[in-house]
Amino acid sequence: MDFLRDGGDPARHRDWQPLTAGSPGQRSAAMLSFVLHHGNDPLVLDQPEDDLDTEWITQLVVRQLRASRWNRQVIVITHNANIPVNADAERVVVLENTGRGITVRHDVDEATGTCVEHCGPLEDQRVRADIQQILEGGVEAFIRRERRYNNELSSYRAALRQASVEMRPADK
Repeated sequence: MDFLRDGGDPARHRDWQPLTAGSPGQRSAAMLSFVLHHGNDPLVLDQPEDDLDTEWITQLVVRQLRASRWNRQVIVITHNANIPVNADAERVVVLENTGRGITVRHDVDEATGTCVEHCGPLEDQRVRADIQQILEGGVEAFIRRERRYNNELSSYRAALRQASVEMRPADK
């Protein structure tokens, strides 16, 4: 099995290299791409983000999960928030190690005394809180990143506005 080198031309034979010659991330990306593109049987992926940087997770894993989910059932075990959130998971099941084994995280509803599992779509408040806490590092960490990115985004937006003004035809 060969894969295309970064920036390579698919038509040039020398831009392809054997899978065994790639870095762990390149090998993982090539194998993930293959299994996500071929077949329609159910697929279980255990931490597909291992050995991949965040760009590869977004460009490869998230995109291909979104595309392949229409052809097959895909179950993903992950520690990366980009996968369930940006791949728009239909159902998230939050698991935890209780010391007695891995179980579905749950609460007891005080009003009814019933067990409420942390499972459901991204819109479910328990699921969202778990994703924020476990995968994002907590709400505070998420807000700090958002503030930092927003400062950069504000500068970018201001530059775009300025460029737009400069490109307008002069008023007559």
